[in-house]
Amino acid sequence: MHNFEAFKGNLNGWFLEGLCELANLWVLRRMHDTWASRPPYDNWRDYRDALLDHANWQMNRAEVQYNGTGADWLKEWETQLRDHDSGAFSYTRVSQLSYKFLPIFEENPEAWNAIRQMPVSNAKMSVYMKEWYDAVGTEDKVFVEAIAREMGISVTTVVPIAIAAIDADVNRDGYVDLYDVLIVRSGMQKDVSYDTDINNDGVTDEIDLLIVKAKAHEAIAAAAPSKRKTKLTTWGALKRR
Repeated sequence: MHNFEAFKGNLNGWFLEGLCELANLWVLRRMHDTWASRPPYDNWRDYRDALLDHANWQMNRAEVQYNGTGADWLKEWETQLRDHDSGAFSYTRVSQLSYKFLPIFEENPEAWNAIRQMPVSNAKMSVYMKEWYDAVGTEDKVFVEAIAREMGISVTTVVPIAIAAIDADVNRDGYVDLYDVLIVRSGMQKDVSYDTDINNDGVTDEIDLLIVKAKAHEAIAAAAPSKRKTKLTTWGALKRR
């Protein structure tokens, strides 16, 4: 799934093993769902509940519970797990972290494609997650960002709020809207006839996309009609009027 041979001896091997444990759990739960209508053999349909029971046992074991956030876990265990001689590694321990990612993959099965693009790097997770984010295709970045967020890691560059002076009307139609966002997104992948370098730093990248999105949201909010205020009353009060 993630080119295991390339990661032999890697200091982040514990993270990869955790993702494998997560994949095992995800597959069992997925098989329970798909076997309801598409079992490999008709007489296997009734085994789907046993698969779910085993998956529930896996994720409810005391050994894989962690009373804290992913960031807390990382702070407590990362350094020890990077040391192959520390004896800290166990499949249940790394599952304490990786099982926190389960909702991401259950809601978005396509997120598994990001696993195939993991970089071979010994960097600590605070850096590794940014390397992974940079390595994946545009459509997979949101999943890597979600995994990083579970560990309290930011992988995107924050756009300064003071962008009022920047003109994000890329197609010069008088509005900053979805069309401008789509043009900048295209400009990140190929040559386009518009100037998509919004912040004039010489390259069309994620920063330009974030800026045009922010400006488009700002324009939409400004154009939205304000909600009419409704005064609550009672039937008795209405009859007295």
